[in-house]
Amino acid sequence: GSQGSNGVVLITTKKGKGGKPQLSLSARTGVDLSTNPVKMMNTQQYREMRLEAFKNDGVDINTLQGTNPFATNYAPDLTVFDPNKNTDWFNYLMGNTAVNSNFHGSFSGGGTTTNFIVSGGANRQGYNFLGNLSNTAYTFHSGFNYYSPDGKFTVGVIADFAYQNNQASAAAALVRNILTPPNYPDLIDAQGKLIWNYQGVSLDNYQTYGALRKTGRAHS
Repeated sequence: GSQGSNGVVLITTKKGKGGKPQLSLSARTGVDLSTNPVKMMNTQQYREMRLEAFKNDGVDINTLQGTNPFATNYAPDLTVFDPNKNTDWFNYLMGNTAVNSNFHGSFSGGGTTTNFIVSGGANRQGYNFLGNLSNTAYTFHSGFNYYSPDGKFTVGVIADFAYQNNQASAAAALVRNILTPPNYPDLIDAQGKLIWNYQGVSLDNYQTYGALRKTGRAHS
């Protein structure tokens, strides 16, 4: 599928057909998008749920703190993060529309003793999650055949080329990251640099950009 981790490159070594030269062109395009997005809690709903969970665990909500991550009352999302900030992480991470396109062309022909074919294609598959990531492939095929009039001698020459560049994220962890608290701080600054700390709170656990930038580049 278009979201495959490595994608595929297909090469078909077709032979040319004798007769009048023929030119064939094809183009296809489509999109990938989330048609049934997950409805996420807003910040108010999330905070109410978190406070209720602490109460059910017998933790005094007046003692909640955001400095000691090993304590049972550690809750930076309730004590440090902006209570007015709200991000729908599913829409943010999975709300893009990915464009998929495929182009192919061939030219073939020949006579009673020869035939030839030249063909090429290009395919690009996008990803509908955050980041300009894609899987791109190019193929080229050529073939020439000669048949002696008596049918006792045949020569065939074939040349193929394929190139694939799959820039998929090596560590997207999208299922985990869509569960990021809705009031989580910004993860990149105005210059696009990663932010790893917010008012003394480590942002390592949900540093989505850090994971997405671990691009797995596969060439073939």
